[in-house]
Amino acid sequence: MYGQGFSFFYIYYSITERTGVPEAPSAPQTLIVRSDYKQFVIPLAHIVYIEGIRDYIRIGLVGGESIRTLMNLKTVERMLPADGFARVHRSWIVSLGHVRRIERAHVVISGFPNSTDELTIPVSDTYKETFSHRLTSRALC
Repeated sequence: MYGQGFSFFYIYYSITERTGVPEAPSAPQTLIVRSDYKQFVIPLAHIVYIEGIRDYIRIGLVGGESIRTLMNLKTVERMLPADGFARVHRSWIVSLGHVRRIERAHVVISGFPNSTDELTIPVSDTYKETFSHRLTSRALC
């Protein structure tokens, strides 16, 4: 029983005894999705927006490319870090780093290099307060 090797818990506790503080796992920096019989590893920094279309989502990327995959918006929302993305509508999630301005009930995003293209996305009343709070918490005062 004891000669069968080290267990994870033995190694974990021996490390925390020496350092005093357990290492916190880092948040994932990529999203892995399947589309057209391929798996794509997408860095979170490259995601500009995510649009829900029934049971599919379309992930808009920095280069203007998009990937469509069979997944619902609620599932992908749980996979994303809350400090970098916000749901603004029942069909839209935006990257807070790509928000350029807010106009009444819309948010304007851009993230397409060498282009002046901007995308206007509706902000619904349901998500307006949460979105505003996340955006202001990221702002430097």
